[in-house]
This record gives sequence, C-alpha cells and structure tokens, in this order.
Amino acid sequence: MLIPFGLKGGEIVHVDDVDNGKDCGVICPGCRQPLVAKNNCQEKSNHFAHCSGSECNVYAPMTCLHQYAQSLLEQEKQIVLPPVIYRLEGQLSSGRTVTETYFLSRAKGITFDMICNEEAFGPYRIDCMGHKGKQSVAIEVKVTHENTPDKSKALREASQIAIEIDLSHLHGTRTLLDAEQIKRAILNPDNIIWLSEPLMAEERQQADLAFRQKVEDHQQAIDQQEQMLRDQELSEQLWINNASQTVRASISHPLEWLNTTLSPDWIEQWEKTKSLPANSLITQSNIEYFGELLDLPVTGDWVFNTPRLHWQALVLYFLDHNDKCNLSDVKKFVMRQAGIHPMMQTLNNSRYSAKKVAKQASVYVDLNSFWFLTPDEQSRLVDPYFLIEAYIEHLIRKNVVFRVPFLNIYRVNGGSLSVVLAENRKQNESLRKEKEDHQKMEQRQRDFAGYFSKDREEKVVDLVAADNDIVKHHNGVGLRCTECHIIWPISIDRTHQQCQRCGSDKPFRQDTLTAEYLKKAVHRYRCLPFL
Repeated sequence: MLIPFGLKGGEIVHVDDVDNGKDCGVICPGCRQPLVAKNNCQEKSNHFAHCSGSECNVYAPMTCLHQYAQSLLEQEKQIVLPPVIYRLEGQLSSGRTVTETYFLSRAKGITFDMICNEEAFGPYRIDCMGHKGKQSVAIEVKVTHENTPDKSKALREASQIAIEIDLSHLHGTRTLLDAEQIKRAILNPDNIIWLSEPLMAEERQQADLAFRQKVEDHQQAIDQQEQMLRDQELSEQLWINNASQTVRASISHPLEWLNTTLSPDWIEQWEKTKSLPANSLITQSNIEYFGELLDLPVTGDWVFNTPRLHWQALVLYFLDHNDKCNLSDVKKFVMRQAGIHPMMQTLNNSRYSAKKVAKQASVYVDLNSFWFLTPDEQSRLVDPYFLIEAYIEHLIRKNVVFRVPFLNIYRVNGGSLSVVLAENRKQNESLRKEKEDHQKMEQRQRDFAGYFSKDREEKVVDLVAADNDIVKHHNGVGLRCTECHIIWPISIDRTHQQCQRCGSDKPFRQDTLTAEYLKKAVHRYRCLPFL
C-alpha cells in the first residue's frame, strides 16, 4: 500500500509537501516509525515508505485525509461556498403544480481571516470554523461519516452558516497520492453542500414575491382560457339551439304526432287498419307456403304499413330470390313493397335534411345522429333497418338463414327456401309423431294402470289362465297380443280393437295352443323379458 500522508511536528503532511528522502523528518501516523519520502518517482506516484521496509497494518489513510483536509483549510484559509438555491412550489385551481428554482447566490470563493480546527459549538465540535470579521462559517469534512442530523439541526436553529465538504469518493483512489488533486476536491463546489444556509431574508422575500406573481399570472391565464372555452361553448350551444329550432320547425307536425298521438292504444288501432296490398308480390299462397316462418314477434314492427305476415314474407321472398343479400338491400326492398307510417318515415329521414342545416350554421355535431331531438323523442323512433335485422336473427336461430363471416351478407341454407321448408316440415312431422306416440303411451298407461301395476308373477298367472280358456272353450285357437302376450278368442275384431289387457294397438298374432304347450306355459312366461 502506498502511503500519501505522514506526521511531521505533530501535523499531518502530504508527501508532495516535504523534502525527498530520509531527511524529511516524517513518521507513520499509525505505527510512529520513521518514513522516507519518495516524491521524485517516475513510474509510481509519490509516496512515503517505512524506513525499515516493513508494512504497517494500522495505517488509516481516510483518517489521515480528514486531518490533512483540516490542516490544509487552516493553512489556506479559503473555501468555496455552494450556490444558495431556493425552490418554491404552488398549485393552480386546475390542480396543476407550478415550481420555480431561484439562485439567491452563486457559488463563490471566500478567504477567511482565520480558520480554527475542532472549535467547540455547544456540546459539539466543528471540524473547521472559518472567521471573517463578525461572520463565521462552520465547515464539516465528510470522509467516512456524514454529519449527524442533531448536529445539523443545532446549526440551523442557531442560524450558524455551515457547509459540508464531501471527500468520501476519494477513498481507494490514486487521488490521495496527489496533493494538488486533494486541494481541488476540497475547493470543488460540486463536493460541497449546505448544512445550514445563510438566511438571506431579503432575497427570499423577493423570490417569494416573484413566485407569487408567476402563480397569479398562470392562474389568470388559466381563468381567461376557461372563460374563453365557456364563452365558446355557450356560443356553440346557441348556434346548435338555433339550428335545432330550424330543423324542428320543418318537422313540427310529425313531432307533434310522435309526442302526443303515439300510444299503445293508437298502435292497436293502427294495426287493425292494415291489410295485404292488392298489387303486392306476396300473395296468400306465398304466406301459406312460408307457413311457420312467419308471424314471428318483433317489437316495434307496427311502423310498417302492412301486417306482420306480409312484411316478413317480403323478407323471405327477397332472401329466396337473391343468392347474396346485405341488410341494406333487404330493407330497401321491404320499404318499397310495404312502406312504413308516413310520420315515422319523415322523422327517420329528418336527420338527412338536418345535415344541411348543421353545415350551413357551422354547427359541430354528429351529422349522422338525431342531434335535434330530445333523448325521449329519440327513444320513440323506430328504424325498420333494425326490425328486419331482428327478424333475420330469428331466421338464423331457426337454421333458415346463415351469415357469411366478414362479408356481412346473408344466404339461405341449402340455396332455396323450398329445401329449408321441406326439411323443417320433415323435422316438425317427426317431432309431432314422436310427441303423439309419447302422448299415446302416457294415455295407455293411464287407461290400463291396473295392468302395468301388477308384478311379474300376477301377469304370468293371467297369461296361463287365458291359455287354459282358449284350449278348453275355443279349440286352442286364439289371437295373441304381441305387446303383453295375452291371448284372446279368435272372434275378436282384429282391425279396430285394442288389447283389453295392456291397451296396445299393435296387430294380433294368430296362435294355436295344445295340452303339451300348457304344461310348460308357466316356465315359458316367467322367462319373458318384457313382463
């Protein structure tokens, strides 16, 4: 380890500040052994070495640096005071924060009359206390430990100007071997901070006034801008109101109808007046052909001039005669054939005429909206576009129509409604038959609950008794029920008579019994799986 500091005459000295060689008169601050100064080195930095050539394990370079800095300050009587920075912060009504940084003083060097080391300050000791006239500056040197908070607090409470010179970054560097670099580090304002700033009350007051004026100017600018926006909004709203009155005046009669005439009772009366148009593409045979696909309820479809069966048949007709349909084309076709209530038609079209009014008045509104109507009025409007879309959604759920992804067009399943209707009717017939059979079975079970409630052995007894009766009284020839296996006399009506035992309407099977058959009948019937 190269040694940069030594003791000479009880004072810490740097190797650059003493004569070269053994006659430097310097000893090691750690072990107190003589040192030799090597301050004419070419390949190495200047340093001290022990005369004995041995290494010292108690040498503390950072402690020596602290003492050397104190000694250097005491000799040079100079320091650099860092700039006094005053930061202010304020909040505007908008919530925005305004900040400003004022330099009450710039970094500047100062030469003291004298600097005293380890001067007492209450219960504390100051590393260096610089005195100039009646003013003093406390100087703390940070090497391994920074100044304690309670000491800094005491300095501030006493209004004692104080700084801290931070040399901790020199630890373990070759800077310690160069006295000139140590001096520059001590005087570098970047290494100095305030522990207790000078009061500078007048400068702070001026900064406060300047900042207050800045905040007021900002707030005034914001207030003016907000007022301009309010005025602009008020003016725009006035333009919108005037434009709205112009549009509403042109549709005053439909608006009156919308707000006064339109009601559930009125809709009911309007529905009763509808009939199938005489010149329509759709005939009664078309309506019968489409059958179960019609008369699907769609809320609001009262607006059409024709009954629900008619306008829905028009939708089906168009889908069936056009391979690829978009919703807009379907709507146009239905509107031409069926039409909607004139008042609703006028109201629905009013937004197109309102575009021209809005552009002429330079009104900034959504030109595709009913901006001139109240929310309640808009809620009463019925657009046939959405009614037709709702009906087609019904058809999609019934697997009649499907939507082509991404193209937003509709096609009929199988390419034709005849295919769809045939398949639907086939499925409906199958479902009907299945339901009918199920109902028959339930009814049969209710009608012949006595038979079905018997256990296996009771049924076997009935079967054997019936067999004996046929052999004894009917020459062994009878008609057997293929459902419950009971046998009846041959005289029973085969075509119209149900089995009086189980209620089955399946055809009877002619059977001939013998005495030999009767001997094994009990065992045979006990093995029947359906009993």
